[in-house]
Amino acid sequence: MILFLNFVIFFSIGERAISTISVNISGDWIGLGCHNGGELVVWEWQSESFIMKQQGHYNNMTSVAYSPDGQYLATGGEDAKVKVWSMCGYCFVTFSEHTAGVTDVEFSKRGQVIVSASLDGTVRAFDLHRYVFISLSIYPCHHLSLLNIDFAQL
Repeated sequence: MILFLNFVIFFSIGERAISTISVNISGDWIGLGCHNGGELVVWEWQSESFIMKQQGHYNNMTSVAYSPDGQYLATGGEDAKVKVWSMCGYCFVTFSEHTAGVTDVEFSKRGQVIVSASLDGTVRAFDLHRYVFISLSIYPCHHLSLLNIDFAQL
């Protein structure tokens, strides 16, 4: 016997368009980044409720990623910033080393490092234990938009 379930939930986060999405490791919480206003929204689909709604970036939020343990979110935006959020709803560190919009953010497998790509042609790594910038790679294309990193050493 094959059973197919079609389950769709519709919800509104206002007039803003969703520009990026990430799902935590358990699949319960959906992190949404909004266009025009840079709002970060975390939605718990089972209870159909908002876990968090925070102003995230000055303009458009372009990337959101959960840490491997699901306790943190990293966001990137057109304001050239990378922000790290606790699931309690506050931003506890902002990295401002990029000089153009951030296009993607990813956590390392252990969650100790965040790597970001930017329209400034750089990929940057940030240490989450010391809250410092630790590495830089420069690419001549100046339009990096997708980040896929092998974190074997991180």
